[in-house]
Amino acid sequence: MEDQQTPRLFEPNSWASQTRRTVTCSTTGAKLPISHEPFARESAEKHATAFSDCKPLPGVEKLLLNLSRARSASIGNRLSWLWHPAQRAIDTN
Repeated sequence: MEDQQTPRLFEPNSWASQTRRTVTCSTTGAKLPISHEPFARESAEKHATAFSDCKPLPGVEKLLLNLSRARSASIGNRLSWLWHPAQRAIDTN
C-alpha cells in the first residue's frame, strides 16, 4: 500500500501565503486578509441580508430613549456640580 499524504490546506511556504497581506482591524485587532474598506463593505452587505426582517422587541425604542435621557441628565448634573463651587459645598456638607 502506498503512503498517501493528506493534502494540506495551508502550506506555510506556498505562493498564496507569501503574497497575501494581512491588515489588522483597528476595532477588533483581528488579522484580516483584506483591507478595511472591502471588509466593511462585505460585512455590511452580509448583515443587511441576514437581518433584513429583524425588528426591535416591543418597548425597546422607548427604553433606549429613556436611558439616553437619563444618561444626559446625569452627565449634566455632574457637570453643574463640578462648575459651581457653592453647589459643591452644599452637596459635600
